[in-house]
Amino acid sequence: MKFILTCDPGFEDIVKLELNEKIKSAKFLGKFKNLPGKVLIEAESSRKLFSFRSIHHIAKLISSFQISSLDKNALEEIALKIEKINLSEIFRNKKSFRITSQRIGLHSFTSIEIQKVVGQVIKEKYELKVDLENFDVNLRVDVFGKDVLVSSQLTKESLYKRFKLPFVHPAAIKSTIAYGLIRIADVKEEEMVLDPMCGGGTILLELADLFKNKVKIFGSDINKKFVEGAIKNAKANGLKKFIEFKVADATKLEEAFPKNSIDKIITDLPYGVRMKRKNLKSLYEKFLTSSYEVLKDSGRIVALTLRADSFRTFVCRTKKFKVVEERVIESGGLYPHVFVLEKL
Repeated sequence: MKFILTCDPGFEDIVKLELNEKIKSAKFLGKFKNLPGKVLIEAESSRKLFSFRSIHHIAKLISSFQISSLDKNALEEIALKIEKINLSEIFRNKKSFRITSQRIGLHSFTSIEIQKVVGQVIKEKYELKVDLENFDVNLRVDVFGKDVLVSSQLTKESLYKRFKLPFVHPAAIKSTIAYGLIRIADVKEEEMVLDPMCGGGTILLELADLFKNKVKIFGSDINKKFVEGAIKNAKANGLKKFIEFKVADATKLEEAFPKNSIDKIITDLPYGVRMKRKNLKSLYEKFLTSSYEVLKDSGRIVALTLRADSFRTFVCRTKKFKVVEERVIESGGLYPHVFVLEKL
């Protein structure tokens, strides 16, 4: 069986890494239609996919076909071809359904129009009712140019929503992104890992859930309210005992942590977009200088930032780190860069 998995664009290789570890018999077939954030795999079943930390949604590929035009006539063509596909198996003993559609290309019709014409076909052929909220089956009909892909989405909610969050940080990242950063950092057992701008603690939760007490985890933030919120989140998920929290300034880490003690620093730097913060350039420069003091010679920093040019400038200016990797990901319509730094 083939499955389409969605992930954070830019982290498709993290999905491949996790797939190879968790389902050795599965095949990673690459980006789906070369679209960012969508990968195609082949596996015997979907059962183990629900434990994946790198993905948002799972859809079982049912069929694909091409339409002859991009104008309104294509809607009737889509309806006729959907009607010919045998969907009895996925609708067996089901009472309700919804149609979800993504459309990419210069079409004369909308995703909503696709949903309407396909919904009418399914409703009449299988005598099911439409229910947009409490549906039994979510049938996807996605149109990419002239390619139409039909699949059954197996996830109702995104798999990144795995933690209880009584405190919601105003600039929180998804847990899937936190997982990607951790994998890029190549965290190993018995290492000391720090997030010095922990906010609501997403990276810390992901670390603690992954490693439990096999890694020494530290979380700090200059904002006491954020540290208290991160502690609430850790407690809500039974992970507080695996994390040591501190109120500390990320530009003066040597005052809170011993020199050359930290193996990995993983953090989401302030963007200055959702959260307004003055003098981000000064923050970046001082953070790098301070991190150099507490990081082991073999350590590494993995930092997420939207201010890539400024951050890169100060990496060069401080002359303390080299960039060993830089990649762009997509998050909530923004395109932050992931920097991987090692000491010079």
